[in-house]
Amino acid sequence: MRHEFSSTSVRLLLMSLLVAVLMSSGCSEDQTPSPVGSEQAPTAASGHSLNKPVASVADSRVARESTLALAQWESWSVSRLIRASEGGSVSIDAFSINIPAGALAQDTEINITCDSDTYLQGEFGPDGTQFKIPARVTISYANAKLNGIKSSNLSISWFDPASNKWVDLGGTIDTNSKTVSVPVWHFTQYALSSR
Repeated sequence: MRHEFSSTSVRLLLMSLLVAVLMSSGCSEDQTPSPVGSEQAPTAASGHSLNKPVASVADSRVARESTLALAQWESWSVSRLIRASEGGSVSIDAFSINIPAGALAQDTEINITCDSDTYLQGEFGPDGTQFKIPARVTISYANAKLNGIKSSNLSISWFDPASNKWVDLGGTIDTNSKTVSVPVWHFTQYALSSR
């Protein structure tokens, strides 16, 4: 017995299979990345490890004390030109980055956007920016919902889009200023996490 399929039927079947594969692999439009751990960090063209992981991170992002209102969240973005020869810093809400002189290859418009209304999580950019010497990301936990988490267990994690996982970087905790900071070699999403 021989079955004949029209080219339209074949296309519909292939498109349905493709959609099913994409949906099962987590590529839906409204889905946000979920931290599930990581085993290795990518390497920059310069040979530096891009934020070598300390440990895998399950969904251990730290929540805000109170969720941001939609109107607040949509306007939480800042951008500033940083001159490569001078360096500088950019801050918004709980997030800041300090870029030393000589870290950037050229003058760059640096931006930080709050990309979660629930978690202390921010997108640092422009995407693809890498540093010749490390910059320092700092996240304040003054407005964090710690729920019994000791400040000594706080860290910063970064989202690795290649593996779709969060990577724990550790960090230096300053209990006086209620901040965690860590050196970074590139831009991505950074979040306050707990271990």
